[in-house]
Formats: sequence, structure tokens, C-alpha cells
Amino acid sequence: MDDKFNKYFLLEGIDSSGEVIDLLPKDNCVDQFESIQVLNRWGDLVFESKDRNFIWDAKGLAAGVYFYRLKFTNKEYKSSLTVYY
Repeated sequence: MDDKFNKYFLLEGIDSSGEVIDLLPKDNCVDQFESIQVLNRWGDLVFESKDRNFIWDAKGLAAGVYFYRLKFTNKEYKSSLTVYY
């Protein structure tokens, strides 16, 4: 069933005034966005981008749990996300 929700993964949000906001930490002279990687449950790379405005839509991939890694110059963020169809 196509519910029109959660069509893709990106790190933007909408504030209370309706403005689109970037949810990633701001780049500065010490720490800058380097890449995003999405891996499947076996650790295989299924998506990678060096663009901080990335959009991942999981097209052609199975439903299930995936893991992402956001790399910055001096910090790394890791978490999971679930794809439903």
C-alpha cells in the first residue's frame, strides 16, 4: 500500500514556522561533513554520497533494517533505519 509517507531518507526537517532546516551539524573550520554511507544488515554498502544534501530512496532494495554512518572530519554518527513497503 502506498501511504505517501517516508518515501526517502534525508536529514532535513521543518520548524514550527514551516521553514526547511538542516538537521546535520553545521560545517566549521574544525569539523566538516565528509560523507554518508548506508549499509545492509550484512555490512554491504548500498548507498554512499559526499553531498550533505543527499536523498536515499532505497529503490530496488528489500524491506528491512539498514544502518547509516555519517562521517565528519572529527566525528562519526551511526544509527539504524527501517525500510517498509
